[in-house]
Amino acid sequence: MSLDIPARVQTWRAAPHISARSVLVTILGDAVVPVTKRVWLSQLFQLAEPYGFDKRLVRVSMFRLAEEGWVTSERRGRRSLYLLTPLAEREFADAADRIYRDLRPPLDGEWTFVLFDSAQLSPAERNRLTRHLGWHGFVAFRSGVLASPICSADEARRILDESFPEILPAVARAEFEDIAKLTRNGFFSATFAFDEGEKEYRAFVEDYEAFDGKCEELSAVEAYCLRTMLIHDLRRITLRTPAVPRELLPDPWPGNDAYTLAAALYPPLCTTSAPHVGDALELDYPAQVSGRFPT
Repeated sequence: MSLDIPARVQTWRAAPHISARSVLVTILGDAVVPVTKRVWLSQLFQLAEPYGFDKRLVRVSMFRLAEEGWVTSERRGRRSLYLLTPLAEREFADAADRIYRDLRPPLDGEWTFVLFDSAQLSPAERNRLTRHLGWHGFVAFRSGVLASPICSADEARRILDESFPEILPAVARAEFEDIAKLTRNGFFSATFAFDEGEKEYRAFVEDYEAFDGKCEELSAVEAYCLRTMLIHDLRRITLRTPAVPRELLPDPWPGNDAYTLAAALYPPLCTTSAPHVGDALELDYPAQVSGRFPT
């Protein structure tokens, strides 16, 4: 497998699921949030440039993130300053627990359910609700029924009130009886449809394993590109896969291999990329980010 980072970026950039908006979310969450909650548009231009995103595309993407409530903007003379909203800070913190720590709930059988009338929502609203709650560990049991073992009822209501004030679904707590038997009989494996996640995690390992032990050989810009691609791809898979107790996962679970590989690559990529990120953000950037991929 080629270690040519520019060629890899070009191929990665051409994938249908890659957009300037989604990559900027990864850049904000991975590179910016650890050191600051505000960033100049000119700094985002510099951080997005290695991926071929021009200034117009960055401006449009940030405008959309502002419309979605992730950032607010302020004019400072002729410059634009973007500030993360409290909503974005909470979303990034929740996602970080899953991406960088592989946080999973205990097997206690108690879950939070969100119930809504599918007929009262448009297909776009249903998809947006299901996708957004999926980032917080919810999985669809059937149409109109979402459940999570990791999100409390209070947290679910907060998420719904902040992101979907026009929708009023019911939130409830319930407990599965004899969860061990359900697990042995394959109830959760069938319900959660882990097959797609398994394939994506295996592909992730194949895509990045060639860099194990070689990250220090990259330039600061190359390490930054690989770091962002690594976390973007891991984030995409992780937040689309149910956040269930480890006992409910298939055995073997390729997500474990993906997390182990990411944990090996991320520290040297952070150290090597720090000068480039620090130069873009105009600050002394840390060589390591505390709490990420703890050993």
